[in-house]
Amino acid sequence: MSKESREKDDEKVVEEIQKIISGHQKSPEKAFTYAKSQKVGNLDWKNPEEVKDYLENLYVEYSFQCLSEKSPEGCHRLANFLENIRGEYSEATKLYKKNCDEFGYGRSCLVYAKNKSLGRGCTKDLQEACTYSFLSCDEYKLTEGCLNAGICLSDGVGASVVNVKEATPYLNLACEDKNPYACLKLFKIYLEGSGNVEKNLPKAFEYTKKACDSNDLLGCLNASLMLRKGDGIKKDLELAEQYRKRSDNIRKDFESYREHHPVVFGEQYKHQQK
Repeated sequence: MSKESREKDDEKVVEEIQKIISGHQKSPEKAFTYAKSQKVGNLDWKNPEEVKDYLENLYVEYSFQCLSEKSPEGCHRLANFLENIRGEYSEATKLYKKNCDEFGYGRSCLVYAKNKSLGRGCTKDLQEACTYSFLSCDEYKLTEGCLNAGICLSDGVGASVVNVKEATPYLNLACEDKNPYACLKLFKIYLEGSGNVEKNLPKAFEYTKKACDSNDLLGCLNASLMLRKGDGIKKDLELAEQYRKRSDNIRKDFESYREHHPVVFGEQYKHQQK
């Protein structure tokens, strides 16, 4: 069977699954994707009824874990299911908050902060989003929360008082956990000097190197440029060329991926709440 034929067959299966489960799920196409991502051993993905039964069993299992066993992990799974499978954003967001406040489950705090920042299933509230970002970082050591907390302080998000100096430790935690955005944020802070943080080109170089080490194209280009110019660091044309080549390789990998996984206009917003 050709690749094209297999893809058409897969599309038919997805369509059939959508027809079967669309009556009780707002996001049936996400349901199939979610179920398939679980990589369950003997589940027949060509059987829409079997996939439907699997998803229904998951809902029952997660509900029991959360409501009967009072399991924080179970409540987080249930909220995730409600959000990503049923599209019940409001109920999911309420459950994330409850699981954070009452059971102290860090990842629920983090997702609740994300939803409050987006207004997903709730009223958008950047101040509360920042509060829960700080909580997820300070209390639960989740570096995604540290990144958001750092942005709250560096950019004055959600009525936060701008304090770039206080933002840097939060951003550094995220950078050390290989988040290139956090590394580049610190690179810019030290490259230009920002707020109550003085310009420091050697530090800027270290952070753009870390971004490059996390396979960030811009991080590698910045490192190459600083080495080529000797901008606050020792000039090294040979090393600059190595970073430039690395940026080229990252770009080629990205272009190759994009070629084989084309983005259809609007597809990236398909599952976002209107």
